Amino acid sequence: IGGHGEVVRYFGARPVFVDVCPDDLNLNHNLIEADQVSATVSG
Repeated sequence: IGGHGEVVRYFGARPVFVDVCPDDLNLNHNLIEADQVSATVSG
């Protein structure tokens, strides 16, 4: 895992695209898991 990735967070039926780096993903991992319905990470 390296470089920048794209996280797709679905709030209800609304997808939210967030560009993150691995460090950001790690820092917000609990937050993302808490309110995600579905997510994909690529990069």
